[in-house]
Amino acid sequence: MDASIFIGTSGYSYDDWRGAFYPLRLAKGDMLSYYAREFSFTEVNSTYYYMPPPRILPGSRKKRRRISSSALRRMVQSRYDYLYDDTELGEWVPRVRAVAREASRVFIAFNNHPRGQAVQNARVFRIMLG
Repeated sequence: MDASIFIGTSGYSYDDWRGAFYPLRLAKGDMLSYYAREFSFTEVNSTYYYMPPPRILPGSRKKRRRISSSALRRMVQSRYDYLYDDTELGEWVPRVRAVAREASRVFIAFNNHPRGQAVQNARVFRIMLG
């Protein structure tokens, strides 16, 4: 049985995504709820800098609705500040499907976030995977 494949981004609360993904006037506190309408998970990358205090996590859980709380991550490819073309993303489709045949869940997080590129890449890749 093939794994569930989850496509998302590394983080979600970037001001430079306003206009590219988020409405320009969306409050910072509403970003996770808005993000969860389209993507099924996000990587919490703040732990690279500090561990979030316990009081923050319950509030996040209420806002995220569908976002998975546990993840088996496989790094597919890492390019920062980069917009993939269809050929580049297409090369990863068979690789991800091969991993999915061997795993129960596969999580793909695009981390090239400036100007909403991670969102654009995640959307296109999700369509390619069907």
